[in-house]
Amino acid sequence: MAKRRIDSLVVDDWIYFLKVFYHLVDSTQAGANLAGCASLP
Repeated sequence: MAKRRIDSLVVDDWIYFLKVFYHLVDSTQAGANLAGCASLP
């Protein structure tokens, strides 16, 4: 039971990490899109 609890905590950490990672990627991509649009005449 303790091992399962540790595994679930690790999974939760991974899910949190992936959410943050995707959020950063989305933010970077949005920033790149804005920069690309701003550079257009």
